[in-house]
Amino acid sequence: MNRSAIGLFFLFCSQSLFAQTSTADTAIKDLSLCDATIFRTIKKYESDFRLHGPVESGGNIAYLKVLDRTAEDKNVVIFEKAIESNVSLIGYFDEVADLEAIGQYYSWGFLVNGGPDSVVAAIKPLVSDGSRLRRDGNVFVRSEIRDITLPNGGWIKNDKLSSGKIPRNHAIERVFLVEPAGDKYPGISRVGCSLQGAIPVEILASERPDIEAKELSSSSMVAKSETVPPFGVGDVIVPYRHYDSDKKELMLGAERGSEGTKWKVLEIAKTCIRLTLIEGEFKPWWANGKTYMPSTYTDCFFSSGNFKSAFPESGDLDQIFSEYRKSD
Repeated sequence: MNRSAIGLFFLFCSQSLFAQTSTADTAIKDLSLCDATIFRTIKKYESDFRLHGPVESGGNIAYLKVLDRTAEDKNVVIFEKAIESNVSLIGYFDEVADLEAIGQYYSWGFLVNGGPDSVVAAIKPLVSDGSRLRRDGNVFVRSEIRDITLPNGGWIKNDKLSSGKIPRNHAIERVFLVEPAGDKYPGISRVGCSLQGAIPVEILASERPDIEAKELSSSSMVAKSETVPPFGVGDVIVPYRHYDSDKKELMLGAERGSEGTKWKVLEIAKTCIRLTLIEGEFKPWWANGKTYMPSTYTDCFFSSGNFKSAFPESGDLDQIFSEYRKSD
C-alpha cells in the first residue's frame, strides 16, 4: 500500500470515528433535555443511526423502533454495532406502562456500557443542567415536576423527588436518570428519561412526538374510576378539566361557566354522581344566562354520550372523575 492509500485509509477511519463520536455525544446531550429534541436529532443523523439499528422516520422526527413498547421482552433493541464515543451506546429502550389510577409511565433512552458511576463521570459534561444530576441510591437523577391544573404551567426544577416515588395528585414528573440496566444486562446502564403521572395528551405529544395519537389508549386521559375513584362521598371537589367535543379530548381548565366553583359530593351512584354547589357562581351554558349561587343548585352528573363515544372504555362516571379533583 502506497503512502497516498495509507493516508486516505487513516483519513477515512478518523472521519468515521469523529462522525460516531459526534453522533453519540449529540444524542446524549439532546436526550438529556427529555423532550422532542432527541427525535429531531435522530432525524438529523438518521443515516448514522440506520447503521446501528432500526429507525422509523416521519416529518421532522425519527426514532429507534422497538418491537413493542408495552411488552417487557420486546421494548429493547440491541444495536448491530455500538455507537462509540467516550461511552458506548449499545442499544435503545422504549417502555410504556399503564399504572392504573396513578396514570402512565413512559421511559426511553440508550443502553450504555458501564455502571452508573463511570457512565455519569463520562457524560456529565454533556448533560443539560448536569450540575443538578444527583445520586439517589444506585441511581442518578435530575427531576422536574409540572402541575397539570395550571393552563400555562411549565416544568419546574425539583431536586427532592425520589426515584420510584408516586407523583402527587395533579402533578406529572419528568426525570433524566442513569441507572443499572438490571440482571438481564449486567455491567450496563440505562441513560434515559421518564414521564410519569396522568399525562395530558397535548403534553405527551410535545415531549414524545414519536408516539402517534392512535397508539395511545383511548382511556389514557380518563381516571380509572371503577377501581380507584379520585374522590369520595363528602369530599369537596373542583372542576379542573373539561371535555372538548370538537377536539374529542380532555382539555385543561374548567368548563365555561363553572370556573371558580366548588362542589360537595353527596352521592356516588352506579350511573351518576350527585353534587351540590357550595362556593362560587355557576353559570352553565345551557341555562340561558341564569346564575346559580351556593346552596341553590344540586344535580346528578354523568358522562355524556359524546364523551363515551370518544373514550369507548369509559363508563357513566368517568367524565366526572376525569374533570373534577379534590380541592386542595
